[in-house]
Amino acid sequence: QIYMCIISGSMPPRKPLLNAVKFLQGRAEYRLTENIPNLADVLADYDLVITYFGLLLFECIAAEIPVMLLDPSRYHYSLSNFFFPALSAGCRKIKKIPSYTQIQAHTREIPRKIGTAVPMLLSCFKRITLKDFPRICPVCSSSVFYPVKRSEKNNLYKCRNCRSFFLAYFSPREHTYNKDYFLDEYKNQYGRTYEDDQPAISTLSEQRLSIILEYKKSGILLEGGSALGYFLDSASRYFRTCGVEISSFASEQCRKRGHTVFNASFSDFTTDQKYDVICFWYTFEHFDNIKEITHKICGMLKTGGILALSMPSAGSFSARFCRKKYIESYPDDHFYTLALAGAINFFRRHGFSLLKKRNTGIHFFRVKKRFPLLPLPEKLYPVLAEFFNLGDTYEIYLRYDGCL
Repeated sequence: QIYMCIISGSMPPRKPLLNAVKFLQGRAEYRLTENIPNLADVLADYDLVITYFGLLLFECIAAEIPVMLLDPSRYHYSLSNFFFPALSAGCRKIKKIPSYTQIQAHTREIPRKIGTAVPMLLSCFKRITLKDFPRICPVCSSSVFYPVKRSEKNNLYKCRNCRSFFLAYFSPREHTYNKDYFLDEYKNQYGRTYEDDQPAISTLSEQRLSIILEYKKSGILLEGGSALGYFLDSASRYFRTCGVEISSFASEQCRKRGHTVFNASFSDFTTDQKYDVICFWYTFEHFDNIKEITHKICGMLKTGGILALSMPSAGSFSARFCRKKYIESYPDDHFYTLALAGAINFFRRHGFSLLKKRNTGIHFFRVKKRFPLLPLPEKLYPVLAEFFNLGDTYEIYLRYDGCL
């Protein structure tokens, strides 16, 4: 017989709580609660705790308080069934009722079974602080977002409001942008090294430069993430140029090409110089502090200056129609991936106005592979992709109008 039971009221959906209350009526006295100060001191007063797979579960195990799991989602239910099947009662509604004796025995047996895993688990919890769990979308400040991928290193979230993807790491992330990044890693992703790709990158650089020249004919240009200096080669014909590059290998290659490049992270780069143009070509998504970087850019740009950047798109054809594969292959060094409209709105909030946008990475073969029977003419797809922003990537050119 259960004499006193506490039900965790922190479950997001209400249905599991109502089912737990219905189950207990006539069987035991119960308390429905949310946050309890000094929870460890209170748990001992109860014969059973009904909760879901989460921190409270492990607190109960540590205190040897019998616990039954009634999970609010299939994700939590799968974890409960994998690790603690004897404690699981169901997902949203009670499917099976473990005997109280079974729950007691299993709860007390768990610490002995997992042994040395307990200190490791506690160490992990100590490293994870509330700041590791986002309260708002870091792009649009909306609170309406949800996890789409979880791993032992990070969670990937998608915002329902601005449609951005963003990563939240549980511990400091380390990534070395060394020689291998421009050789082996680049080749693994694109089929050739960065140096082998120079003709294509140089052609693209000329196209980007021609757009910048529509709005700014001369001045001082800074490139954040200069890589091996191919864009600086083109820009130096019209602008006084310099760059910032985190890779010592790439910085040295730029200097060999005659460019002034600072070997530093853009976050750590400091200068009193005001620039007419600042460019980021597939660099912005690598910053883990997008708002701070944008404020820094505002302080470095002259009023009327140009910000030009390219980024992968969260609204691409792959992200919309090949969602599972897109999420599975999401890069661990892309802290943010913004949809085109979301990026434009983000920069508008920081005092920029849009001059030009361009969808890039438009690949018709992706459509035919995903929808082989779709009667869509290949020549029509680029028009549709531009209208619906379906490119894998995009470029935006913005004018800084001053702080709002």
